[in-house]
Amino acid sequence: MGEFLGKEKFLIGVSIDGPEDIHNRYRVGRGGEPTWDKVMAGIEVLKKHNVEFNTLTVLHKHNADHPKELYQFLTREVGSPFLQFIPIVERVGP
Repeated sequence: MGEFLGKEKFLIGVSIDGPEDIHNRYRVGRGGEPTWDKVMAGIEVLKKHNVEFNTLTVLHKHNADHPKELYQFLTREVGSPFLQFIPIVERVGP
């Protein structure tokens, strides 16, 4: 799959909300299992096959108060060349 994506010049969006402890608070599988390892393994496949990717990060109370650390994690550790942020907007009232 990775080889095909790279050959055909796909751009893949990867949902990741920060380091493992933060990501796994909300990003769980159907059975409630953490998804961190699967996401990071997927990113490694993309890198191996030179597939362009960007990260999609939901901003919430566990990561929004640490913008510098979040930015450094996504750019340095994950190696994301493009970052997208999606803020959670809580409804007030009915």
